[in-house]
Amino acid sequence: MKIKLYGIKWDVKTAGPSPDNNKRNEVFFFGCNRAMDGNPCNGCFNSDLWDNSIVKEGHEASAIVDNIKKFARNKYVTIGGGEPLDQLDGLIELTGLLKENGFHVMVYTWRELLNIKNDDKIKTLLSNIDMLVDGEFINSKKVYIKS
Repeated sequence: MKIKLYGIKWDVKTAGPSPDNNKRNEVFFFGCNRAMDGNPCNGCFNSDLWDNSIVKEGHEASAIVDNIKKFARNKYVTIGGGEPLDQLDGLIELTGLLKENGFHVMVYTWRELLNIKNDDKIKTLLSNIDMLVDGEFINSKKVYIKS
């Protein structure tokens, strides 16, 4: 399954907590069907990532993991977007490979997974990740981690 990937940022301090001075590697997926349907989360700051039709070629999950293994200086990965669950099969494959390689995996999604946790694919995804931030993005509830 090919993943429409925007890019990866290394050693950022804004992608969630880690014992490595809150540094994580952040993987951005292209595409947010909700936003493209005219209903983006209020205050979404990644509008450049909404339209995945501009991406002609995707990346194999294994190639993404190889890249992370080569360039990451820590074992903490956060996946966001866009909306990574819009590419659920690729996300499951990517998170599974990351876990197999000893990474701590965090995922951001606007979907409230508690409501769909009995779905087999969601169960698999949840078994592959260590931390989940789910629910609609609300700008006024953003938390800043002071470094």
